[in-house]
Amino acid sequence: MTLTLLTLTMAYWPPLVALLLATVVALLRHRRATPLTLPASVRRWLVTGVGSALALLLLLPVLSLPGVIPHLPRSFLADWHGLTLTGLAAPLVAGIVATALLALPMPERDGSGTADLSRRTAFGFVARPWALALAASAAAALGLAIAAGMASTLDDQGRRTMYVVDVGTTAVGSTIYGWFFSVPCLVLLAVLLATSAATTVLISRPPWDRDRKVDTSIRRRRTRDVLTVAVGALLLHLSGVLRFLANTAALEGGMTAGDGTWFWAITPFSALETALRFLGNATDVAGWLLWLLVLLATLAGSARHRTTAERAAWTDASH
Repeated sequence: MTLTLLTLTMAYWPPLVALLLATVVALLRHRRATPLTLPASVRRWLVTGVGSALALLLLLPVLSLPGVIPHLPRSFLADWHGLTLTGLAAPLVAGIVATALLALPMPERDGSGTADLSRRTAFGFVARPWALALAASAAAALGLAIAAGMASTLDDQGRRTMYVVDVGTTAVGSTIYGWFFSVPCLVLLAVLLATSAATTVLISRPPWDRDRKVDTSIRRRRTRDVLTVAVGALLLHLSGVLRFLANTAALEGGMTAGDGTWFWAITPFSALETALRFLGNATDVAGWLLWLLVLLATLAGSARHRTTAERAAWTDASH
């Protein structure tokens, strides 16, 4: 019971902290200015996409507990490597699902707007800071995967999951984010980037609406939300990788040589353990925060829309 509570506490404190921060940010935004209100159909798909991603990651720690899923094989719950890979891949899978859903709905123009033959590209609606953030997050994930993969060695089952420190005639080892874990995640990373790019292109392609200025603002907001969700997914993935590497950095072991001399072995990057663990926690909170900010902004837009509609209906009734 104590172990279960500790596991759930470790899993849920980052989203709770992020929810607190997102609420504060949303309140400050509401006081400063009135944000753009998206069309109702777009808001519904935003809530569906981001809500699905949040639900997947929030349910995963509970579903991984023994006995929660009655027919789940014990061998799966006992497979530490499988569970770890699932935890590392889940944010990327959730991000793929969310960014794909954010492409919906496909706009249907009634043809009443003015014809405009100017070329529209996705880059025209992409905010450069978010594009750079996505590129930096993807580069960090790729760099860590390559570095850890190259440092990994084979375990007793022939999987690249081990990191070994040689000490004379013996060695000490621990698990690392090796190729067994990183290759599937790199495939999912490529799919996430492709899905995000495809969604931004689909948002930019339809012809202009009658009010071009509002239409441009809506497309920029939708594109920003896509990139924000993608960056959030990458940060949540990176948080798992950084914590994994922090645990590897904590490897240490003592042994004696044949003449009785005592040796103490540590990893070459043991000094980075604290920094890796801090960065892992920070990126975890940041990833949840980005997703929650998108969700709360969308829900706030829905609330404003309902309030405006109610006021208009009351004014019409009073007259």
